[in-house]
Parts: sequence; structure tokens; C-alpha cells
Amino acid sequence: MADNNSDYYVIWNEVSDNSTRFTDSYSLSTIYNLNSSGQAVQLSNGADRNSMYASVFTNSSEPYHFNTSASIGSIDMHKISVASNDNNIGRGGVVIEDSVGIYFSIQKIQLDNQVIDFEAASDTLTINNINQLNKYLISKPFTLTDTSSLFCSVQYGVTDTIKAKNIFGTNGSVSYALTLVDANTGQTIGNINGVTFDNNNVPYYRTRSYQVSTNGIGGRQARLRLTANLTNGAVNNTSTGFALTLSYSILGDAILKSRMQQVSYEGGEVIKTYSLDQNYPNPFNPSTIINYQILKGGYVTLKVYDILGREVKTLVDGYKAQGSYDVSFDASNLASGVYFYQLKAGEFYSVKKMLLVK
Repeated sequence: MADNNSDYYVIWNEVSDNSTRFTDSYSLSTIYNLNSSGQAVQLSNGADRNSMYASVFTNSSEPYHFNTSASIGSIDMHKISVASNDNNIGRGGVVIEDSVGIYFSIQKIQLDNQVIDFEAASDTLTINNINQLNKYLISKPFTLTDTSSLFCSVQYGVTDTIKAKNIFGTNGSVSYALTLVDANTGQTIGNINGVTFDNNNVPYYRTRSYQVSTNGIGGRQARLRLTANLTNGAVNNTSTGFALTLSYSILGDAILKSRMQQVSYEGGEVIKTYSLDQNYPNPFNPSTIINYQILKGGYVTLKVYDILGREVKTLVDGYKAQGSYDVSFDASNLASGVYFYQLKAGEFYSVKKMLLVK
């Protein structure tokens, strides 16, 4: 709802007690109580806040009726205290091709128990190209020290895995990179997460959480930035669409502690070592996720072999920048049994075992 000055407001009723609430803040940092109980609350348009009123259906006792609140410009005295760490603020990007959405979102950024908001974006914003999309995939600045406690959660996937494979073809891909950048210079401090969607990697839904150690960063202004990129192929033409996802809710601690991944910064170094994680789930049927970390950018291969040492799938074969990556392995066409996956990156070499059970 908006007044004639293009300010936006959100109004709702609480299911638990039928109380009515109102906010003019995207981050839910300022919430007001309308002091009217009921359901089906609506807000009228007006020239300004003083001429806008809420209409609330009161059904606690007969006769049922609609009650009109005081103007929302006069209710600042009823401000409700809401802890910022209870707010879940989300921002993400979607690349759309042939009705398939390829998405990546940051669901929460939390610094020293305070939630970090994103740069303002209107609900009516239209995204016409990938550069415009990337412009809004960035947080507001925040101050980091060597002792800061920084968390974030991400979600990513495709809305239709079967159609996505056809869309990508042999060359098409969409990639997203989540990086920590200097707020003043825009220089990358380090990479936190990266994922490339292509014919070999079309996960329906994945979620990861990160705890970032800021030791070695020193006092500086920073931002979290999500960058989308398209390659030549099926996904990169005039029919490709783009969308910005905005969400917020009061959900308590939305950080998923169960699979928290540690990311360390030592004097600006993002990843301390190369690593190849155990796939999850394991055993699996028919797909599983493999995570690996690259200390230095370079040529990377990730291949799957059967128990006899025969190569059955190449998951990665090309240049990868420093960072952490997730790769989906679909074994729908393979028989149950033990398989091995092998990572080569520079002089780093690692092999792990996984079990397919159908």
C-alpha cells in the first residue's frame, strides 16, 4: 500500500491473538501496533500518512462489524520493540528461460547479532538485464573487525530440473558468486560461495549456511555481493528474463546451524586450503551433492569412477576461481554400488568413496 508520495507500507493481523500491526520499514526494524483487534485488515490510500486509515473486521462478539483505526500518522506512540536478530531478510536473483527459473538467494546476513539489510529496491522495480539485476544483489555496508561474528545463509536451485537440462544444452550455463567486497573500493575481499548451473548440474533445491571468521581483515567497511553471470549457449538471448526476489519475515534464528560451513579470512585469504568434502547424502539415490574448495584459481577436474576404475561422469572440467563450490551428481542411469569421485586442482589431488543404493 502506498500514499501519494510513493511511500510503501505493510499491514497485517497476528493469527495468535488477532492484534493488528503496521510497518513502514522493509527490514521490519520499526513495527507499530494499531490497537485494533480483528481480521481481514485493510489500509486505505491517502495523500500522506495522516490521511490513511486501517479498516479491521471485528468478529470477537456480535454484532460483527468493521472498525476504523486512527490515522497511521498518529500511531508512532504504539511502536513495538522487535529484536533485529528475529528478522529474516532475503534478497536473490532469478534468471528465467522458457518458464524455468534458475535462482540463488541470500536468506539472512547476521553481523554480531544484528541483521544486515540490502540496498533499497522498490516492489514495482522491473529488471530488464543481468547488469540491472546485479545492481540490487548487494547488502548495505557494515563494519568488520578481527573479532566480528558474521553469518549468512543461501538457497539456490532450478524450478524444473528436466526442462533446465534441455535449456542449457551443451554450452549454456548460469553462474552465481557470493563474495565479500570492500564497501569503498568494490575490491573483492574473498569468495564465500559459487555455483554453476549447466547440463550436468541442475539441483532442484539446495541450502547452505556459512560462519565467516573475520580474523585478519582488520577494521573496514564491507558488503556482501551476489553476482549472476551467463555464458554463451541456450541461456543468453533476447528471450531470457530476470527477476529480483525480495522477502522478509519474523522467523527467529533462520540460520541453519546443522550444516554450518566455516569460512576463514587470514590477511585477506578466503580459503585456507584445498579440500574435497564427503558427498551428502551418502548413501544416495539417485543424486547427491559434492562440495569442494579451491585455494587458488586454476584448471579443475572432478570426475566419477566405478569400482573397476572406469570413468562414468565428468562433473567439472575447466577454470575455476578461488572459492567454495557445490556440484550435483545424478546417478539415475547407473547401477547400485560403490563409486569414487576424484578432484584435481593444480597440485592438489583427492579421492573419496560414495555409495549408490537403489
